[in-house]
Amino acid sequence: MDSNPVLPNPPADEAQARLERLVILTGRLTELVGREIAIFRAGRPRDAALLADEKATLSGQYSREMAAFKRDQAGLARLTPMQKKTLQTATAAFRSTLTELSDVLARVRRVSEGIIQAIADDLKAHRTNPVGYGTTAAATAPNALQPLALNRVV
Repeated sequence: MDSNPVLPNPPADEAQARLERLVILTGRLTELVGREIAIFRAGRPRDAALLADEKATLSGQYSREMAAFKRDQAGLARLTPMQKKTLQTATAAFRSTLTELSDVLARVRRVSEGIIQAIADDLKAHRTNPVGYGTTAAATAPNALQPLALNRVV
């Protein structure tokens, strides 16, 4: 026998409770992404890693609640338009914050790539090309290149 039977029509208060949990989770995720944006804008991208566990936990909870919410079509049908609007508003705010994070991350990436390109150009400018053949009939080698360490952490 199945230990978790699926109710054909869960009570309306279950759908309401699920909606409230989704609104709360959406708000918490929006706040978390807002903190992440502030961290990147403050120039402390390594600090964003400190939010990874919380973000993973909240994202997992959100995914599970949203999947259950979508499966309960009967419960969804019993929610009032105002209740649905509350979730739509929270979701719109979350999407807006995610778009802002995407823009911030794109800027951080462009800056990082610009720094790497400037370093590469500087190294290239200091390198000399072979002048031609030396007394031993071997091509003269350019100055030895120094290794470049690249930190992939943004």
